[in-house]
Amino acid sequence: MKNFLLSSIVILLLGILVFLGLIFFTNDTSEETAVTNVEQDDEVEANDDSENNKGIEEVSREEESSSSQQEGSKEKTSSTKEDKDSTELSPAADLEKKLNKQDIVVENVEYMIQDDQYKNLYPDMLSAIATNNTGTDIRDITYAYVAWDRNGLPLKIKGSFDFSDGQYVYGGTGGNVNVAPGETFGQGYGFEIDSDMDEVYTMKAIIVDYEGFNGEKWTNPLYNEFKNVYEGKRLADVEGHEDTIYYRYGGQANSNSKNEVENSNAKSLDEPNENTDEINNIDNEVNSFITQYLNNLEDAYATSDFSLISDDVVTGTVAYTELRNNITNNSFPNLTIFSINVIEIQENGSSVYIEVITDRTNDNLDGVYEFVTSYNLIYNNGTFKIEGYSDL
Repeated sequence: MKNFLLSSIVILLLGILVFLGLIFFTNDTSEETAVTNVEQDDEVEANDDSENNKGIEEVSREEESSSSQQEGSKEKTSSTKEDKDSTELSPAADLEKKLNKQDIVVENVEYMIQDDQYKNLYPDMLSAIATNNTGTDIRDITYAYVAWDRNGLPLKIKGSFDFSDGQYVYGGTGGNVNVAPGETFGQGYGFEIDSDMDEVYTMKAIIVDYEGFNGEKWTNPLYNEFKNVYEGKRLADVEGHEDTIYYRYGGQANSNSKNEVENSNAKSLDEPNENTDEINNIDNEVNSFITQYLNNLEDAYATSDFSLISDDVVTGTVAYTELRNNITNNSFPNLTIFSINVIEIQENGSSVYIEVITDRTNDNLDGVYEFVTSYNLIYNNGTFKIEGYSDL
């Protein structure tokens, strides 16, 4: 019995030892497993973070690359546009664009004839019309002119009582012009030129500088560019001049010479043309108008009544002012016209250029003389009006 009890106790102790050993082994294994799982989780998270970061970096690089490409594209487009704008404009057109942005701009250039016969006493003049948008009361102003003959060749301009050979760019200062802001000035005034300068056919002018009453001074920064474009240049060498120069007989020039008009879209009775009926109609209308005008001109001088021809001339032009003054002052008493012969007609849109030969006399002459006179006509609402004229 005693031995049986001892054996039971030993077996019980062994069982307890085995049980405790199993518990210890199980806990140890769980901890190792837990540690392993944690480490694996950390690695997975680290890998995920790494991949996310990598993805973010790649997206960022793509965005930067896209942004860079867009900026480059914009810069290229802008540069291309500027280059295109620059290359599309001729030097004359580019200069004109910049001149028109200035606060004081020449809007018209006129060739003024003070007297058809006594040019030494009453020289012809070059006149520039401009508007003062500077905000300054201008006291003195300096202009510069360039001019060409009917063949588009540059002329050396000589002033009245100028004993030099003349200059391709002729400058002159108008003193005490007294131009308030917003005023247009230059009508009826100009710089007298030599009596031999009657061959002027087209012109261009620029304002060189001005001075205000309070000492304000301005010098045109485009003056040298103006000289580079026009000085001593044939019109054939000035690309784009058709839209920048002015015609002696009034308005913006559309060609560098009458010959160029003849060779373009102009209609001439001297050349064959498919529209013969249309040209003959123009011929008849022009002949009728100029004949009636010259007959009325005789009556106007005989009666000192300018109203007899006032409707035939464009109001506000140099021609209008000159004819009114001549008739009012009876500058050509007893004007008598014996014959009228239209020798040339050039049509360009609503403008018509004609040349007329007349045999005429007046009390200032010692006999009958032949005159060749050019007229620049405007056709509007079925009626011709004279915009300018000159004895050739």
